[in-house]
Parts: sequence; C-alpha cells; structure tokens
Amino acid sequence: MSKAEQKVLAYVNRQRAKLKLKPLKRLPKGFPGICRACPIANALSVGGYAADVDAGHLEVWPEEKPDVTSLSTDLPKYVSRFVEDFDEGKYPHLEVAR
Repeated sequence: MSKAEQKVLAYVNRQRAKLKLKPLKRLPKGFPGICRACPIANALSVGGYAADVDAGHLEVWPEEKPDVTSLSTDLPKYVSRFVEDFDEGKYPHLEVAR
C-alpha cells in the first residue's frame, strides 16, 4: 500500500469513527468516475449509510432518510488528489474488474 493510500485510509477511518463504524485495514475496490462507487464511498456506504464523493466534497447519509445528512465535509487536498488519481486510472489495483 502506497503512502498516499495509507493517508487516505487513515482519513476514511476517521470518518468511519464519526459514524460509529469499525476501522478498515485497507481501502475497498471501486469504480473510477462513479462518485457513489469509488473506494472512499464504498468504505463509507455500509451499516445503513450511503456516500457520495467528488474531488472536493464528501457527503454521507442514512439510506432510509436520504434527506438527512449525517456527514458533510470538504475533502483535504490529499484526499481530493487521490480521488482524481483514482478516476484517472492511477490505482488499477483498487478498481473493480469489469
């Protein structure tokens, strides 16, 4: 796991802690270019939550109440960069095989 991935995983686990979810040992796989299916969104779309990630912002909400936001925050620059790099195919080992 690269240093960038380790930093993003630490960020994801801090967000998971806010939602009372257990930490992950590694980022899950995802689909490039799909804001609700990237590794960060997939790491937070569990336990009854759904997540939406773009290059600058993160939102998480309960699936049963899509009008209630549980977590809304701007992404740190290093996480935004990871999202952009993932979408550009720079982390093929984190892509779901198609």
